[in-house]
Amino acid sequence: MSIHEYFERVSSKWNITDFLEECDLEPYHRKIESYTTSLEIIADMKKGKRSDKARLLLNDYRKANFGFSHKASVGAPGNFGFIWCSSLRGDPTPALLGHWVTLGSSDVQAFGATSGTYTRQRIDKRPDYKVARKWKETKEHGSASGPSFTISGTVVGPTEPEAVFISDDDDNSDYILSDFEDEIPLPQLLLSSQLEDFQESYKKMNVVHKWVLASGKCVEDTLFEYCRQQPVESLLHSWIIDLDDREADSLFTTEEWNEIQCAVKILPEVDRTFADSMMRFSDVKTASDLRRVLKTTSFLNEDEPYDRVKHYDAEWAEIVMRKFLTYYEDPNETLQKQHLESWYDINVWSLIIDHGLCDVIGMETVRKESTSVAVATRKNRKRARTRRRKPERKKMGYRMDGIFRMYIGDVEYGATEVAKKFDATKLLTDGFKLMKAMHDIFVCLSEQVRFEEKKVRQLRVAGMLHMGLKLQILQMSSPKGYVTILQREKILDVPAMAEKIKDLIRVLANVWRMKKMIMDCMETVNMRTQDQTDFLREIMGTDTPPITISIPCSCDTK
Repeated sequence: MSIHEYFERVSSKWNITDFLEECDLEPYHRKIESYTTSLEIIADMKKGKRSDKARLLLNDYRKANFGFSHKASVGAPGNFGFIWCSSLRGDPTPALLGHWVTLGSSDVQAFGATSGTYTRQRIDKRPDYKVARKWKETKEHGSASGPSFTISGTVVGPTEPEAVFISDDDDNSDYILSDFEDEIPLPQLLLSSQLEDFQESYKKMNVVHKWVLASGKCVEDTLFEYCRQQPVESLLHSWIIDLDDREADSLFTTEEWNEIQCAVKILPEVDRTFADSMMRFSDVKTASDLRRVLKTTSFLNEDEPYDRVKHYDAEWAEIVMRKFLTYYEDPNETLQKQHLESWYDINVWSLIIDHGLCDVIGMETVRKESTSVAVATRKNRKRARTRRRKPERKKMGYRMDGIFRMYIGDVEYGATEVAKKFDATKLLTDGFKLMKAMHDIFVCLSEQVRFEEKKVRQLRVAGMLHMGLKLQILQMSSPKGYVTILQREKILDVPAMAEKIKDLIRVLANVWRMKKMIMDCMETVNMRTQDQTDFLREIMGTDTPPITISIPCSCDTK
């Protein structure tokens, strides 16, 4: 059984009453089976807030849900109230709050203690099996049936098999996990509705536009047959082929995989003028050498006036070199020490990335946990207002560490994710989040070019991962068919010492290539290929519409 779609929402809002109201399964025991099975799957998936909440709800359904308090032993008095509903006694025997109660050996043993001591614990809310049963009785009879009594607002039936302690400092508030959910966890189990959406996106594909390799194998068919049997989400469920993904590689022969790789364009070539300007730093070995080169040379020829279009990139590279000179001369060896994520953003990457892209007209690098418009567009594509039902709240996109976005129209061309140090796990989680965001951006850009296939094939979305002093540039494109291809460039290092200045030159060159890729993509989006003759044919109704292709949306997980 798969996870019920109810659990797509933020886990802090999960509760059994809402689930029972929304679940369409009948009879009642099927609702409960779906509820517990879904929670068990989520709880067993991985560590995290969602699995923690799932285990919490499972415990609350199966038995009293306790939180830690102080210890009590046989014969010890406890200033707390409790409701005794053990199977050892025929009738529940309540003790009033604030009364002194002496625990006996049977009381201690009833709670599973093995050493003669019992850890007293507090409950934050009544067990969910009581809530579920009360809900069922209310639905069947209009009110809860059977004798019951209430202590501190808690209704207890006559046959409960557990002992529930109610602390005298209980504020009657439900325990709610933090709302700060992981934005995008490691690949998770897919809900049945998400698998259905994946299958539906495949059915909508036109056979004519699918990517058929030289061997005769269809890429889309291969991915579908594999993914339909996989309950755990991967990039393939979003029709993304990561060229570094062994899972995707295993679906094709060596020749077929080479054909897929060769279909991807490489990053643009670096401008010769810019490259020549940076070469003056290539022989630097020490901080003194770097200071000498900066003092005796310039990106401008003698008596040459400054031209922003011509000289911006060379000036940017020189500004970066001057800034890093202060780090290389710093006796504290700043770059060789660990810092917080924001330190790298402000002191390293703002100069290399943000300043390097400042000459892209109309675009800014939006920093500090900005939500992606493209991701929000995908999440809200099914949202609609009706006269009979209030629309759902608009969902937000991922909070990215950086987004390349136009001032006008909020058109996005790429995104970045940041970490304070290189970490394999962080690379996987942030990489997965970034790649899905890039795919959403690609889909939105396809819409910007009216899905014209010729233009869609020219689109490329930029992605960046910078982790401490390491940088990886990514690009996403769709050379053929309905799939998108993710190409990762080599991980580069910003050098902590002047003797490795060539590594810094490599970083600047790759950022320049990424910027050129973004500018080329912007040109494609803004390009108007229709001449006067074509426009006249359109007006007369005799034109031939361009071939279009609609790239499927990403899988609707977080």
